Order: sequence, then structure tokens, then C-alpha cells
Amino acid sequence: MFAQFIVPYDFNSNIGAYTWVVHKAAQSLGSDLRLIASWDYWAKSSEIIDIAQNTAPNGDYEYLISRNLTSIAFSSLDFVNLDKHYFHSKYSSLPQSKVLSILQDGVDEELQANIYHGLVANTALEGLLLWTNCCSAVQAARQASVPTIFNEIGPLRPPIYHPAAYFDFRGLHDQAQAEDRWGSFWKDPRTASLPVLERSALLALLRQVPLTKQVDRPTGLIGVALQYPGGVHLKYSSNFTNACTIDFVQRHFNGPLLIRAHPGARNQSSMHSLTNDESNTPEEFLRKCDVVVTINSGIAFEAILMGKETYVLGHSPIAMGAWDIVQRAPKMDISTETLWLNWFAFAYLLPFHLLFNAEYYRWRLSNPSERDVYMHNYSWWIKHGGVKDN
Repeated sequence: MFAQFIVPYDFNSNIGAYTWVVHKAAQSLGSDLRLIASWDYWAKSSEIIDIAQNTAPNGDYEYLISRNLTSIAFSSLDFVNLDKHYFHSKYSSLPQSKVLSILQDGVDEELQANIYHGLVANTALEGLLLWTNCCSAVQAARQASVPTIFNEIGPLRPPIYHPAAYFDFRGLHDQAQAEDRWGSFWKDPRTASLPVLERSALLALLRQVPLTKQVDRPTGLIGVALQYPGGVHLKYSSNFTNACTIDFVQRHFNGPLLIRAHPGARNQSSMHSLTNDESNTPEEFLRKCDVVVTINSGIAFEAILMGKETYVLGHSPIAMGAWDIVQRAPKMDISTETLWLNWFAFAYLLPFHLLFNAEYYRWRLSNPSERDVYMHNYSWWIKHGGVKDN
């Protein structure tokens, strides 16, 4: 059995954050899931199921909807309720970004105690599933001797790419294992025997629509991909806000800026004195740009895949493959970058369809080698990736 802990960041409404995560976990894990969260994630299960089954197709976000969610899935869950009123009374007066910083970087002893009791109740647990860094949850898991698994939606997203997710045992962003794992993979002499795809072949495999034959001509544009406004005041942003990022780029780069708002803030982030990108997809935006700068947006990986001069200002596993902001030059030679792109796609990222897969999670918890993880996920991509006939 696995536990899923969700911090109720949204303290003032009936629907908590990461609702879709709870539904996906319930649909896939069922009786293998203990949900440690506030009651509003499951209180109106019949209404939730009806919405999931009858909502009109949702285009690029369809893959996040749990169409096969059933009342049996909800009834088989092991629930551990966290009192949302406790969070409301303690944190509702603070900006969400401040609350995120507190919960991710500090220990709330009462929260840690509640999570710990949820972890040791009844059936022994195989792992604790987390979607954000939360120091209190990590400490509770250590106290209960339960390993942690961190997931997050990855940089490859529909409609252009087959979706992927992050998978890390230690944390996300500045807490991630990525650098250590890449280092061990790169130094392993057995890596030389692994299949490594050239950039064009890798792009074709990761995409679910054909690769355009369009040749990008120099535009001089500096693309700036912004973060969600409420989520940039964190340690892993290296103290960059969206406004700071724009100011930094204006001072350190020569050329007109093209601003790409976060998808969740497209209607509220117009920069009146700057050119705002109105492209339908991130790829259209990237094709317009000669240089791409972001705090830690996943769009950076797609930019590197496309061969763009890419800079990541904050803490992100993707920063390893980006350009050095001081030297204004690539950190890797071409062959190393190609290997890194393959490693990131096949070993660090997880095919979205393997999220909440109990068998896969148990296999990863058995401590397979980095090489074995690479080959397992590579085999999945070879079978399921690329453009498929309808």
C-alpha cells in the first residue's frame, strides 16, 4: 500500500489543490492507496465521478481527467483526514507563496505528527507519494521508515508531446537527485552499450504529432517563459520573480523580448510595455525565439531538445543541460548533451502512463540500477512513443 499526502494550499475554497492527482491515484491504485489529505478531496465522491465521466473532452488537458473513476475506487481507499480548519487558522492570512515557502522549507511539528500517525495507522506502507517538497512530510516519513516518492508533471506535454512526469526519491527542484543520478550514469562504463538516439530521432519518439520540416530562421528574439505568479517566491527560484527575470534579461541580453505567460495565468499577465506571446503551443513560441530564458519552467527541456540557446536561472534538474549564464556558452559538448537528453527523457522522466502504477513503483523501490531504469523506460517509449495512426 502507498500513501498519498496532499497539502491543502487552497485554504479558503471547497476544492483543494492537486485534485486531479487524488483522482488519478484513486483510479489507478484503489485499495492500494491511503489518502492523507483534507476531507474535501473525497467528500462528494458521486459528484466528482459524475463530473469526471461526463465532462466534455478537454483538449490538451484530457490526459489529466480520470474518466474511469468509480465509486468502488473511492470506497476502497483508506482515508486519513487532515483538518483543513487547522491550516486555515494558521496560514490563511499569509500569501500563498509565503505558505509554500514555510511548508516546503520548514517543519510544522503538528503537521508532521498528523502525517506520521497517518503513515503508521493500520497496514504497513511501501512508500509515501508527494507532489511538492514538504519538510514536515519528509521528516514524518523518515520517522515512520517509509520511503518517499516525488512526482510532478514533466516538461513534455500534449498536444505536441506524449506526456511525462518527474520521478525522484529525494525531492523536486533544489532537492532533486538529478545531478547525482546523472553523474553516476555518465561515469558508468556500461552506459556506452546503451542505445542513444540522435536529437532528431529522440524528438520524433517523444512527439505525438509529426515533426515539422520548417527551418527556424534567426529572429533576434529573446524568449522569456514566466512562472505561475504565486509560485516564484521560493528558494528554488534563486530569488527570481517574474518581474526580476524580465529585468535581468533586459540588462544582460541584447534583443527584443517575447514574453510567454504561464498557462495558468495567460489572462492576467499582460506586460503592456513588452511583446506578449500569443502562440497556441509552447513549440510555436520556441520557434520564434533565438534564446530562451526561464526561472525553472519545464519548457526549457523542450527548448534544449530543439537546439535553442537556453538558460535556467533557478534550481531545476533541467539546468544541467542548459547554457552557463556567466560564460554564455553550453555546459556540455554535443555528444555529452545528446547523452544527457536521452538520460533525462528515459531515466529521469517517467512516462505519464506509468504514474500511480503500483507494480512500477514497487520495481523502482527495489533499487534497480540507473542503466536498468533507462532501458525499462526506453522500451516503453519504443513501444508507445512517436506518431500513432488513429
